[in-house]
Amino acid sequence: MSGVRNHHDCLLILVSLLLYRTADGIVCPASHPREFVLVNTSFSPLPFLTQKYGSTRVYAAGGPLSATPYLQFTDGPRMTGNVRLPVPPTVPTPVASFTATFEAYVFGGYGGADGFGFFFSDLPSSSYAGDEELGSGAGLRLSFLTGTSPSLQIIYNQQLLQVFPHTFRGPGWANYTVDITTNGILNVQHNGASVVTNYLIVGWNPLYTWVFGFGARCGVINDAGYYWDNHAIRNVNIVGCTNYTVPRGSGPWFCGGGMQMTGPSDTLFAQYQASQYNPNMLCSWSIEPLQAADNQVVVVTFSAVATEANIDVVRFYDGPNATYPLIGTVSGTPSVPLSIVSTGPRVYVTWYSDGTLQSTGFQAQYYLLPASDYNCTGLRVLTNASGTFRDHAGNGPYISNLDCRWLISLPVPTDVVLLNFTSFSTGTGEYVYVYDGDNVLVPALGAFSGTTLPSVMSSAGPTTYLRLTSGINQHGQGFTVSYSSVPSTIYCSGVSALPAAQTPASFSSNSGIGSYKANSNCTWLFQANATGTVFVVIRTFVLDSSDVFRIYDGASFTAPLRGNYSGTPYSFGTQSSGPSMLVSFISDVAIQRAGFTGTYEFVPRYCSGQRTITVNSATITSNSGGGEYLPDSLCGWVLQQAAGPSTNVWIDFTRFVLAAGDVVQIYSGTTTSTPLVANLTGRYPAPVLVNTASALVRFSSDSVFQDVGFEAAVTNVPYVCSGYRYMTEARGYLYEHAIGSSYANNMACQWLIEPSGGNASTVVLLRFTKFLTESADPLQVYDGNSTKSTLLRRIAGNPPTPAAPFAIHSNGPSLYATFTSDGSIVYTGFMASWELYPLSAYTCNGMRVAQAGDNATIMADHDGPGQYLQGLDCLYLIQAPSDSKVVELSFTRFYTEAAVDTLMIYDGNTTTALVINTFSGTSLPATLRSSGANLLLRFRTSATNEYDGWAVSFIAGPVVRLDDASDQPGGRHPAGRRCHHPP
Repeated sequence: MSGVRNHHDCLLILVSLLLYRTADGIVCPASHPREFVLVNTSFSPLPFLTQKYGSTRVYAAGGPLSATPYLQFTDGPRMTGNVRLPVPPTVPTPVASFTATFEAYVFGGYGGADGFGFFFSDLPSSSYAGDEELGSGAGLRLSFLTGTSPSLQIIYNQQLLQVFPHTFRGPGWANYTVDITTNGILNVQHNGASVVTNYLIVGWNPLYTWVFGFGARCGVINDAGYYWDNHAIRNVNIVGCTNYTVPRGSGPWFCGGGMQMTGPSDTLFAQYQASQYNPNMLCSWSIEPLQAADNQVVVVTFSAVATEANIDVVRFYDGPNATYPLIGTVSGTPSVPLSIVSTGPRVYVTWYSDGTLQSTGFQAQYYLLPASDYNCTGLRVLTNASGTFRDHAGNGPYISNLDCRWLISLPVPTDVVLLNFTSFSTGTGEYVYVYDGDNVLVPALGAFSGTTLPSVMSSAGPTTYLRLTSGINQHGQGFTVSYSSVPSTIYCSGVSALPAAQTPASFSSNSGIGSYKANSNCTWLFQANATGTVFVVIRTFVLDSSDVFRIYDGASFTAPLRGNYSGTPYSFGTQSSGPSMLVSFISDVAIQRAGFTGTYEFVPRYCSGQRTITVNSATITSNSGGGEYLPDSLCGWVLQQAAGPSTNVWIDFTRFVLAAGDVVQIYSGTTTSTPLVANLTGRYPAPVLVNTASALVRFSSDSVFQDVGFEAAVTNVPYVCSGYRYMTEARGYLYEHAIGSSYANNMACQWLIEPSGGNASTVVLLRFTKFLTESADPLQVYDGNSTKSTLLRRIAGNPPTPAAPFAIHSNGPSLYATFTSDGSIVYTGFMASWELYPLSAYTCNGMRVAQAGDNATIMADHDGPGQYLQGLDCLYLIQAPSDSKVVELSFTRFYTEAAVDTLMIYDGNTTTALVINTFSGTSLPATLRSSGANLLLRFRTSATNEYDGWAVSFIAGPVVRLDDASDQPGGRHPAGRRCHHPP
């Protein structure tokens, strides 16, 4: 169509789409008797589903061109704008005929420009790629060109049908009328003058996907300068006839239940035959029961929902039309039954589907019910010792604008309130507040929102106050809560000095009942005899992250801190080094949780006999309090898993120095008849992973020599990875399964490794001892604490590249890894250990200088295991001992990112020397020589991938004389050799 564009102009179209039937009306033929208002907007706000693009903007309160609202597309050169105005949801499309009237402003610029257009077509939800005055699609497109050859172009079915010369540009607002009949007779008027009269659009056949729209475009710079205009439209009125009279529950668009629903109950549905709904549907239901009273509400309950999520949406408005507040949306495949509740006896429902994916649709039933079933406004006082209540009695969500309050006041003043929510659901931004007293001015026990069930909580006294507030849309289903009266003595308080006990005795934050109290400050002092120690086991533990549990290895808070716990760790145990242990628990006023329960007992300082430990983590030791273990010791620990899914036993030695002849043995079971996993002697062995849920650790010493002994942290870790694990141990193992010949299908695992003691000067090093997966089952390793961090490597294959053993490291103290498997082939998987490593092993500060000698010396781009870092620019200078020597260099490893990470070798001691060669990729370079006593290597890496780098072996070699060339193929001098010419 560019051949008919004569001007480079901008069109500003002022639109106030006030859609109503005109005074003259439109006569629908007998075959299609239904007349509808097709567009309805005052641009304050924009009508439902209106879309504007480019430089289009709304003057909702008037502007420079008009005191009344208008829509403007352009007001200068090189500007384009357009607007898409769908047919309202209440109209059963397709539209067969229409009459449109509007006013347009086409003036105020320099010399005129391309023009503007009015369209009824399958317009895209986007701009028209520079053809805003010509429109888009296969429908009717009228282009009002206002440049050097002013005219009206009629385009239909992608064809230019006719051009009518006419001048549209001029000062002020002009009136336009576009009328087309059901048999395709088109008439167009401009300020009362006929531009097109009874022109037949051959093949007129509007589709139900067509919408109305306007567009405008300004020009570009040409020899005459800038050409542009202001163009705007206002007071657009479009009424028309449709091809269908839509009885309830019929019609090709299949929006059932009718558009005006006046009964006390009825059905809404949208579907296409028995399988899928149609694309591009726009439907609505106005539910206004005739016998409704103001104290009733409409409850719409879905029995089936299957739509394109967040695209094909059912919307609910709290009144008779879409100008009322939106109170809910439904799409996708939510759980049913699902209900939406209005605040009064009227509700307006719309349904929209786009042109892509369709599904089976939805079916819903509405009912008119008493508002009292959904309204909890006011204060309700409960004085029984126990009870259960809901926020509202009806099914479905609570209603808008609530402020509901409940006061629980127990009959026994020394008791406290135990509160237990059994169901909970609130809308976004809507909260249930729980206060520790009889009003909203006292400290809050918590503010809860969403669908997560609050923890069991308790008050500090005999009263608790609850409050629910709601907004105007998107409500939840409410809550159900039970309360009971319990004695206040269940809670810890003050300092408790506990005497020696040879059998385990218990202590807790709240006796295992409900949740601990706000502002708890509890201390336990355990005191053994002079030769004993204290062994504490915490069996259940759930604290809020801001509350803390501490264990001190002594009788005061100045003693060494053995542990600092919060959140939800595993059950754990620890042993003091002397006769005393101090335990403290402190909570704030924010959130209270289930608390902890534990036991304590007094055990000898030196191990003896056999003990059974049933916790998720514990400390075992040959001797506490320093010094050496006893001669002729024979001790055993049976390590059994606490409740939960099956796990492995991980044993990490924090102290291990045994004298010759003394040994620690680890068995993969509870007796010495089970397989022996490890036989440990000497000093500091590696951690041990026992691939069973139980293990036996035995320590035996002879009578000759003793040493400082051992201490080990024992932890239960999963058999197979599942979900997310956060690992802070100083070292450990990374694996996807430990039992069986291969990993499982459809696994999804994540690990965040942040070893304690890590800082900006350390990295996390992963050493892989095996790796074998299907190519579609990758392990992905990230340089940070999430998948948003830089991806270090994606490893998969049979075998992967590189093959195990290999190493990967982070560039800081955190490393994140994910593993996923699909539903097909599985292999033996992977095993890696992790540890902290100094960052200095991977960095280069300044120039590294090495001396070549008679014996070969090894040098690598970095000293640590694994890959090099990103963004390096490193220099390595190798020097021969004198000018009578040269440097001979051989490569033992070369693996860099091809054409990106490069190693340049200079024949001298600066980068201005001759470049012998530049290497990149994975091919091992050939041996080379310097011509003098210096050889300089420069290694530069990019900011993208990291590889394993390179390693070289070098020696100081003799200068090659000229006659040494005879031993080379063809009698030529070896490349890179320095030749000596005798006088």
